[in-house]
Amino acid sequence: MPQGRGSFIWTFYVTLVVSLGTTALSNALECYACSYLDGYSDMRCLNNASALKPINCTKKYCLTVRQEAI
Repeated sequence: MPQGRGSFIWTFYVTLVVSLGTTALSNALECYACSYLDGYSDMRCLNNASALKPINCTKKYCLTVRQEAI
């Protein structure tokens, strides 16, 4: 284990790396994928979207698309 000034620099470096890593993880988007077919699907998409598991999103933005059949 480093001592003296080296110990301070080591502690600062480790704290910085952990802080940056935590910030990067906490800024990740929570994106959701959901589909519903009338009478054939789970209705959680319509009734309680927050109950759905988020998907891994590595992008900076999410895009919402709604497609309806006529």
